Amino acid sequence: MDAETKKKPTTDDHPQAARLEAVLYLLRSANTDAAQDPLIVRWSDQLDFTTWVVNSRTQAGSFHIPSGSEIRGGIQGPQQAFIFTDLDCWVMQYLGPPLVWGFNQIGTNCGLVGSNAVTNLYGRTYWMGTNNFFFTTGQGVQELPCTVWDTIFQNLD
Repeated sequence: MDAETKKKPTTDDHPQAARLEAVLYLLRSANTDAAQDPLIVRWSDQLDFTTWVVNSRTQAGSFHIPSGSEIRGGIQGPQQAFIFTDLDCWVMQYLGPPLVWGFNQIGTNCGLVGSNAVTNLYGRTYWMGTNNFFFTTGQGVQELPCTVWDTIFQNLD
């Protein structure tokens, strides 16, 4: 393989590994000939974390999240990856060639407050947004009732 096929992004804020699909995906990444895009998701070829260039021989690719001003974080769930912007929650599911990954917005006005404010527990994903706590269900995103909401969110800088 030539050097162009192996080109790895030079910057990435949130590397994640998709276990079942054996790919590495990066949030907010850029390569050597482009500026960093705060809303881009890039993934490597399947079974080869060093191949990033998109062509007919690889499953490498990218997707630009169309809402928000930046990706704040992500987490690999049991069946899909969750990607959080400052405004919304998206899921990334493996489809296989030719599309490779599918992206769906599952929640609005539920963006992540910071990159470490998300976790998985018993098959659900929980996170802290800028105005509430949230979790995933089979029906999408739900607000998590919080008895200390005033203490936390009224004093959030």
